Amino acid sequence: MIRNVISKLTKLLLDEWVFIAMFIILNTTVILKMNAHYFSSSPLQLAAFLLLPAVENFFIATAFAALYRLPRMRWLKWLVIAVMSILFVAQLFIYFQFHIGLQASILTIIAETTPAEASGFFSTFFLQPSALNAIAITLLLLLVYILAEWQWAKRRERFRGSLFGKLLLLPFLAGAIAFVVCYLPDVALTSSADGTVHHNQTLLSNRDFLSTVVTQMRSISAVKHENDLLNATTEAYSEQPIVDGDRRLNIILVIGESYNKYHASLYGYYLSTTPYLEQELRDGCLVRLDNAVAAYNATSPSMKSMFSLNAIDRGERWCDRPLFPTVFKQAGYNVLFWDNQNTALQKRLISDFAFTLNAALYSPAVVEKSYSATNSKIYDDDLELVDDFISNNTTRLNDGGNLAIIHLVGQHIDYNRRFPNDAKHKVFNVKDIRQKASYLDSRKRQIIADYDNATRYNDFVLHRLFDSLRDTYSLVVYLSDHGEEVYDYRDFMMRDRAPEKTPQMVKYENDIPMVVWFSPQARHLIDALPRDVASRPFVNYDLPHLLLGLARIRSQLYRPERDLFSPDFKPHPRIIYDTLDYDSLVSSK
Repeated sequence: MIRNVISKLTKLLLDEWVFIAMFIILNTTVILKMNAHYFSSSPLQLAAFLLLPAVENFFIATAFAALYRLPRMRWLKWLVIAVMSILFVAQLFIYFQFHIGLQASILTIIAETTPAEASGFFSTFFLQPSALNAIAITLLLLLVYILAEWQWAKRRERFRGSLFGKLLLLPFLAGAIAFVVCYLPDVALTSSADGTVHHNQTLLSNRDFLSTVVTQMRSISAVKHENDLLNATTEAYSEQPIVDGDRRLNIILVIGESYNKYHASLYGYYLSTTPYLEQELRDGCLVRLDNAVAAYNATSPSMKSMFSLNAIDRGERWCDRPLFPTVFKQAGYNVLFWDNQNTALQKRLISDFAFTLNAALYSPAVVEKSYSATNSKIYDDDLELVDDFISNNTTRLNDGGNLAIIHLVGQHIDYNRRFPNDAKHKVFNVKDIRQKASYLDSRKRQIIADYDNATRYNDFVLHRLFDSLRDTYSLVVYLSDHGEEVYDYRDFMMRDRAPEKTPQMVKYENDIPMVVWFSPQARHLIDALPRDVASRPFVNYDLPHLLLGLARIRSQLYRPERDLFSPDFKPHPRIIYDTLDYDSLVSSK
């Protein structure tokens, strides 16, 4: 019986080795390429790392081959090849464009992307070399595979009973052992979420595409667990904070999106992208902060850190304490949340996408204890969101005592959709872009011009908000969730997800603009600010303490040493990406 099984297995391996080889290439090449540099100093370690996913996938591919050789299952072979080819294109594109493999953060971005954003992303990158090269490489591989299958079908009978067929048993047996030792423990751990931060993965956890998927399922489970912890924390929060300040004050927090501060003329850019902010600065209504950074270059983790009262540099999780809107509402403030990045679709599918940012910010427990009112729709244009906010809250703003949070789409890709296509707002064109880098062609210069127009339009949106608040007792804190690269120093746009961070990268992707605007009735509050406030080091996960300090809310959660405007402020390590000291990195360049 054993001899018969070995004979059938040998025949299967001999007949299907071309398919098995193609499966291994599609499933492992990108991940191995991404991680191989970690072992450049140890050839033996590198060889072992290459061998493990190869034999594992040899075993998995053999299992697929056995299935599609069953009656009426031949279609499975081409379905597997088609699915793996599509995933291979996606992995190649992500690697070429963002220098990473498929990660939980990528899955989070997909789940949080609106249809309009997805359309903009597709239109921006479809004709980029990264996408075209990925498609071309995959098509070439498929062509070679089809030719190899055709040629092998004509020659396979010559190898019946040969040593080649018997040798194929060795990687199959090794793969079976590796699968039991490596994959099954991975699968068993998918339900053991402990809330671990989901950005960090080990190399062996990402040794091929399938193991990466298993790892990401564990990560998503961990993020769901964090959201559950936040719900429990919010429901348990019973403190009654005391307001020592003037309850008439409106505090408006505006969160921008993908704002490269080095494309703002407020910070010295050569094109006039922020004329209104500069006028407010000249009029003495605006305080410009020059040393603000974001902890992450992605919206979801950055927003979570901004809403949380915990400190990354102290190893605290964002979900272990209530969010700052919860504290404000408990203190008696009206909390208004107008969010242009929360779609109605995502609200309906919170249970299905329970690992997303919206699932955290809009869970029933958080909504009940944190917000007095929210927007009922989102808009293609941020100006429409601001107008909607104003029209729905005029009475509240006149009465005072509000914390309002306005989350914009800002300069999110694709940039030419972030401003009206008219002469008033389409100010800059290709000829205005002065950079001389050799990699800049007319298309890329147009992208830069579009980004600068989007930045100028963002300035106009803020101007509209300021105008609506001039007769109220209000201040506005504006900052972006993260920065953005727009061909500033290399042939790259958007944000780099590679694990290695360079000073130049964090300059454009983590340095963020931050300003505070005061209405005429609140302008006297500027006099109370520390004289060195503009240069004080700020990281966005300290934002809740700044807001609580502005409102003069006495809470056990408030830490004055983290409040940028407090006389008790003390500089501390600014940790980005969970473990990296921003100031140490920047000073090393």
